[in-house]
Parts: sequence; structure tokens; C-alpha cells
Amino acid sequence: MSRLITALLAGLVLVGLIGLPCPAPAQETPAVTLYEHAGFQGQQMTYTGNERNLPNWGISSIRLHGGAVVTVFQKKDYQGRVATLISDTDDMGYTRVGNDNIQSFMLFTSGHYLILYEEADFGGVSQVFENDVSSLEGTHLGDDQASSVRLIDCQATLYQLVNYGGVSETFSRDAPDLRLSHVGNDKVSSLKVLPNKVEPAAKPVEQPAPRPSDFNLARGKPVWGRGLSGVPSALTDGQTFPPGTDVRVQPSTQLQDEKSFATIDLGEVKSVVRVKVQADADDEYLVFLSEDGTVWPIILPVPKVPGHGFETRVLSVETKARYVKIMGSKRFGTFSVAEVEVHGN
Repeated sequence: MSRLITALLAGLVLVGLIGLPCPAPAQETPAVTLYEHAGFQGQQMTYTGNERNLPNWGISSIRLHGGAVVTVFQKKDYQGRVATLISDTDDMGYTRVGNDNIQSFMLFTSGHYLILYEEADFGGVSQVFENDVSSLEGTHLGDDQASSVRLIDCQATLYQLVNYGGVSETFSRDAPDLRLSHVGNDKVSSLKVLPNKVEPAAKPVEQPAPRPSDFNLARGKPVWGRGLSGVPSALTDGQTFPPGTDVRVQPSTQLQDEKSFATIDLGEVKSVVRVKVQADADDEYLVFLSEDGTVWPIILPVPKVPGHGFETRVLSVETKARYVKIMGSKRFGTFSVAEVEVHGN
């Protein structure tokens, strides 16, 4: 119930802040908000569809709503350099398009997306696909150009020939380098997209009452960061999923890449004896601890573990900290974290 109230309040605040050309949508409505300055500051406009000719003012940061994905272009009519964003971006200067350079965009709202990239590790020209394509010839990316693939709530089959012919391979996770696949690098000519059917989230595991000397200091504390999607506040809601739960279930938090991070503020410096992380078993993470949020002297590796889905790792430490930050370091697919607990007193 508290999450519903929080979501409604967030929607009301958003409606009050967004200006022309249209009112900000409710939180569940897929949309994109463009901001004049980095850090989501300055003039702002919210759209619920494509725009091929934007007003002549700079765009330096972007927020996405309702599970939308956006591809932005440096020139009008969807031309020029291109960048695909799958989460909020507080500074476009770090993207291929750059600050003050967006003149058109395409908004994708189905909730399931296949993204092909020209270069390995999700670099270069990119294009989003929501449906089957019998020939990539004539698309922005082009035929025989894909070198990596990212999947959001879908599976995909890539084919070497048009009309779904030739050697093929079906992917259920991101593939950062198609040279390691059967279909190969620069050889994709057609594709099929199959949306995932995600089962409802399992009932969270009840947490036992903490001992006075072993209190979860992070529970209910604020979370912020960069490159986050899903429900970042769920990192500190004090609830975990049964071991092996599908990492796509919500509420959980996804980190876009190795530069993305989530930071928890414990409110004041505390004695920390243990950190528990429930995250994708196949991926590796790093946990940083700091007293001031500037210097991070303690770094705890979070290793991958046997199995699949969400699994918990327990990290022992004896230190003092107010801020706890988690980042992905090595991944098999998308970095996905369900819970971060910080124990101490």
C-alpha cells in the first residue's frame, strides 16, 4: 500500500513540474521528458510519441517514464548520430549524441525491446526493435551490421539471411559480442522478437526481527544513483525473494552498465559488520563504503555464485560508514539487484 501512495505522490509532483507542450503523464504512462540542462534542470518538455522536428533549444538530460525506451538523433527527421537510452540520463555529454544536439527522437513504449548495436559492448549506432523484421536492409542500423544485442523483457532470434533464413540463434540474455555466437558478427539480416511472459513475483520472504547488535541499517533509507531502472527504492525495502527467483520480477533494480551505480544514505555514520546483497547469481558486483560520500576506502567484491536467478551473498566487514554504493563489475546479462542490507549498529 505504501508503494502505491508513493507512486501517486510522485505522479502529482511530476504533473506540477512539467510544462509545455503537454502535461506530464501519470507514472505508468510511457513517455519521455527532455530537459534543457544536465541534472534534469531548466526548461522541460514531455512527449508520449515520436518527434521528428524538435524546437531549437538545447537538450542536456532526459527522463523516461513507464518503461519507455528512446532513440535520439542529432538531426531532424531521424538523421545523424544516434543514441538509444534505456534509463534516465542526467548528462547527455556522456552519450554519442552529446549535449545540445538532439533535434528528433523515436519513443518506444511496448515494454519489450530488442536493441542491436553496431559495435561490441553495446557501442556505436543502435536501433530498437519491438516486432519481427524480415529484412534489416533500409533500417537505420542496416543489414549485416550488428555486433552486440541487448534484450529488455523479451527473447530474440537473429538470422544470417533475410526472411528468417540461414544460420540462427535464439537469445534470452544480452550478448555483448556476437563473435561468440552461432550467428556471428556483422551477419544479422532478419530477426524475431518474442516478449517474455513474466510470472508474478513470488511472495517476499518474511524477515526475522533483527537482534539489537545486528540491525539492518539500510532498511527504508533513500536510494539514488545513475543508470538505474526498475524500482530503486526496493533495494532498501527489507524484503528479499526466494532463492532462484527470476531476476526480471519486480520490485527490483537494474543497472544499465558497469558505470551505473546505486547509493544508499544511512543517515549518519554507523558501525557496519556485514553487508548482504541479493542479486543475479551470474553477475559480479562491487560494494563501496564511505563516511563522507567522497572518499570510498572500503571496497567489497560480490562474486558470482552457483545457480540462476536472485541469490544472496554475505560480505563481512568491520568499519564505519554512512554511504553504501553498489556497482556491477562483470555480467552475463543485465545487472539486477533485489536487496542490499547493511548490518551493524
